[in-house]
Amino acid sequence: MDGTPTSVDTHTTHATHTTHTSIKDDIFAGGGEMGALMRSLDWSQTPLGPVEQWPQSLRTAVSICLASRFPMLIWWGPELVMLYNDAYRPILGEIKHPRSMGQRGRECWPEIWDIIGPMLEGVLTRGEATWSDNQMLPLERNGYAEECYFT
Repeated sequence: MDGTPTSVDTHTTHATHTTHTSIKDDIFAGGGEMGALMRSLDWSQTPLGPVEQWPQSLRTAVSICLASRFPMLIWWGPELVMLYNDAYRPILGEIKHPRSMGQRGRECWPEIWDIIGPMLEGVLTRGEATWSDNQMLPLERNGYAEECYFT
């Protein structure tokens, strides 16, 4: 062998590249600005790892989230990694986005983690649904604390 790739090697490399591209295209298709951001990220550098290794349930959840016009945030895994759609983006304000995409929830929302952390822990450990009615959260999303209310 002189190191020249055979036609089989070239085909395999091409097929792998095509599969990688189409997985990202399929999952993040039609996702507006957040879909474009997700396609551009190197997910291997996040706690979620490469997109090709995501479970089908996460792929499906992200596709549904991106297609929605309602603000949606996915907290994924024990580290509660954040994935969100275009409609959720304004909730992050000017200072948290785009670095919050693929970021651990605790890192994104330290100012409210004492409030939302226990709620999310109940979901993870006991399977308890969480619900708030007119919950005030002091968000630091535009360079100052804002009283924001969520139901």
